[in-house]
Amino acid sequence: MPPPVAATATRIMRQRDVFPLPMPDWSCGLLHADLLQVSASTRWPLKQQVEGAIRSLNDLYAEGRVPSGSSPNAVQKASQRAILKQVAQGFSVGPMYNFQEAAGLLLKSSLSYSKEQVSSTICS
Repeated sequence: MPPPVAATATRIMRQRDVFPLPMPDWSCGLLHADLLQVSASTRWPLKQQVEGAIRSLNDLYAEGRVPSGSSPNAVQKASQRAILKQVAQGFSVGPMYNFQEAAGLLLKSSLSYSKEQVSSTICS
């Protein structure tokens, strides 16, 4: 059974309130305060992850172009903050490997997404 017309119209209006989602202003406000709670070494990568998530969401939205110079409304600010919290919750900067270490780890790893053993012709 299709949703009632009023429910569909409300959902579309809510999407228009959020999307397209502008990039966060990291210099002030709640996002700035939330970002200061993160260690200095992870701020830049965390910002990049959040901005990437917002770009991806905007790409999924049919009219993903954000008007330049527009300030976010309350719903958009809340969405930006929720994205930051979700990304920060699962975010960690992994170890950095040089070429030899990275190649060694890749050659020792499994080639399969399943639990089956898959042999490699490079390194067995």
